[in-house]
Amino acid sequence: MPTCILIFLWTFACSQSEPIVTNPSDVPSGSPIASANPPEELRLKEESATLAKDRGLVHPALKALLDNPLNLAAYKKKWGPSNSGLQQKTEFFHLPDVTGTFYRYMRFGRLRKELPARPSEGALMKQFEITVYRYGTEIGDFYDTNEELIAVKCALDNPTLGALNWYGKTRRALFAQYGEPQLVKGDYVIYLYEHKVMIAHFKDEQVNRFQYVRLNPKVDLHQGVPNTMLEF
Repeated sequence: MPTCILIFLWTFACSQSEPIVTNPSDVPSGSPIASANPPEELRLKEESATLAKDRGLVHPALKALLDNPLNLAAYKKKWGPSNSGLQQKTEFFHLPDVTGTFYRYMRFGRLRKELPARPSEGALMKQFEITVYRYGTEIGDFYDTNEELIAVKCALDNPTLGALNWYGKTRRALFAQYGEPQLVKGDYVIYLYEHKVMIAHFKDEQVNRFQYVRLNPKVDLHQGVPNTMLEF
């Protein structure tokens, strides 16, 4: 075959291959090259958006826990009676649309011998507390059920709380069971679902205190977490 024909065929074949691009900004957005090799900045933005979306999701296990954190009447019946008194820090609590009083229970009488740490009565009073909203103008009897659960605070291993007992869980175990937290503040992680909150504080990568709270809808934790919520 004549040499000139071979040169022509080689030139034609090369013209059908993909052009060589040295600057990604020169590639049209609809080009197959742009789709196959997106710029690094775009890829990072897409990954960041995916992570943000995942963080906003609520794990089914967390929903189940926050929807049914504790059978209050059964708990009081099994472990009561307890010391009790008015709850003073109430600004971030859910406020039912009925006359009543925020009330708290501490140092459940039958609980000490059941806890792994066998705390003193004084320690138990400081480290475990249940807050309720009691309906009506009279406090009434300890075993009355005219109330609803508002908060649980605990700084000791308390297996009597069931799934609500996050004490001793590692960060890895907690995230594996309930997903990524919606908020992080220092050593605290905060899980949110429909104005119900679980807060865990880590020390040496293990939960050393936790609390459940029914939150006042007017409190937006994304705009800032009240320090009174984190105090123990």
